[in-house]
Amino acid sequence: MQAWRAVGTPTRVAAYYPALAVHPAGTVGTPMLAFAVGQCSRCLISYAGLAQIFTPVGWLPLGLGFGDGPVPGQEFRLALHPNSRLPYVAYRDEENGGVLNMWKWNTTTWLELGLTGQPNSTAPLGLTNSTVTAVNLDYSSLSWGPISCFADSDHNGRASCLRGVGPQASSFTYVGTPGFSPSAAAWVSMAVHGSAIFVAFQDFASTKGRVMRFQSGGSWQLLGAAFSSGAASYLSLALHPGTGLPWVAFLGAAPGSPTPPSPKLTVVALTALAGGQWKAVGASGFAGQGSVYNALAFEPGTQLKAPWLAFQCDSVARRLCVRSWVNNAWQPMGAQPVSVGEARFINLQFHAPSSTPYLAYSNQGVNGGAAVVRRWG
Repeated sequence: MQAWRAVGTPTRVAAYYPALAVHPAGTVGTPMLAFAVGQCSRCLISYAGLAQIFTPVGWLPLGLGFGDGPVPGQEFRLALHPNSRLPYVAYRDEENGGVLNMWKWNTTTWLELGLTGQPNSTAPLGLTNSTVTAVNLDYSSLSWGPISCFADSDHNGRASCLRGVGPQASSFTYVGTPGFSPSAAAWVSMAVHGSAIFVAFQDFASTKGRVMRFQSGGSWQLLGAAFSSGAASYLSLALHPGTGLPWVAFLGAAPGSPTPPSPKLTVVALTALAGGQWKAVGASGFAGQGSVYNALAFEPGTQLKAPWLAFQCDSVARRLCVRSWVNNAWQPMGAQPVSVGEARFINLQFHAPSSTPYLAYSNQGVNGGAAVVRRWG
């Protein structure tokens, strides 16, 4: 019987902002995690980034960690090099004023990438010169390198994307024009399809959701009109594996739908890149109000594959719920809710060869917010 099964045991301590990636090794893949964790040194609490990989003997750490500081990093994102499968981690570095920071694992230690400042200087240590929010990370294409998209305070809070240059990502450059969104951006979410980068965000001027696309050698272009009738928040962007068309899960209402007093979870899809319209997938607001920490992903492959949606379900005490679009309806996948306590920082990833979905989240009912990983099977 198909069900959500535990992968190892939860972390023994609280894991802040856990991020998930699935290494292709093994019949159903090998999950990896990155998160911030507190540690005591002579009773002075400090925080560091930590990555773990699941092995036949359980979860094992990759090295001694990275980015040690007095406050935890935020918005961790994890991606694997498309050939070596070594992990890269991007996050908002609170110790250095909220700049974007990125590290890579070189099989023996963690290396910090693209520093703009130097130790003991007044310049911040990171990939940006000032605060970022809504950090994303993708490394699905060798030609692009590692890409991080975010809301960029260097450019009045507008969306920007940076990518690593060269096989070692020894330097970073903006993708197209920095600060490309029409106004300040929030809830930034990104995805890559071949030579194209897609970014979804809430446009500050209208509060509505928009999607922009960058084609290699071109410029950033808006796709269609707004994908929401009112404010859009808690965005998760995914691309159909066959058509490359964007889908967005968000808290809000689809175009043409009335905006309820309390926003509800909705999924929309773009019908075409040129002249397309945003259409609701199922009913607008199908999952109820207050369902946040959304994660939308497609089963991999080039044929028509089902989208899956994991979210914090307000109707069951903010526990984790999972649905898939099957027979023109959002169907629950397994017993619901999936988590035993409130779930935050929800991740949904697939093992591509087997199309096996994995979940990772912070369970507020275990060890003060332990990281938990589950696999469908």
